[in-house]
Amino acid sequence: VQQILHFYKLDPSRLIVLYDDIDLPVGSLRIRSSGTGGSHNGMRSILACIHSEAFPRIRIGIGKDDSLLLRDYVLKRPSKDEQALLAESFAHAADAAEMIVAGQIEKAQALYNKKHEASQSESIDNSKTKPQE
Repeated sequence: VQQILHFYKLDPSRLIVLYDDIDLPVGSLRIRSSGTGGSHNGMRSILACIHSEAFPRIRIGIGKDDSLLLRDYVLKRPSKDEQALLAESFAHAADAAEMIVAGQIEKAQALYNKKHEASQSESIDNSKTKPQE
């Protein structure tokens, strides 16, 4: 990433990084204009190389399975249902990236981040209605 920015003489703010995130439900997106790398080693590596957090990123949720080692989970083939959710999220991520390039990051955030927030609320609501054992 650092070499690409250098070659094209670009400021890091012109960079858009799209990456998988186990902390988001499968198929959801989270768009940010800047920030830390969180627990994602790839993002932390990019931040360390370019010495900046000031670039947009699109996190694509892949969920997680605590019964598997992280490396096994991220490298496994998604189920058919997960593949459908991911295909839709990849299309939305591409649309969001186009909006960011057009200077409309807030529009992309309003359109796609709320889906994640709604799915989180549904998960919270569902956990309240589940009977206790």
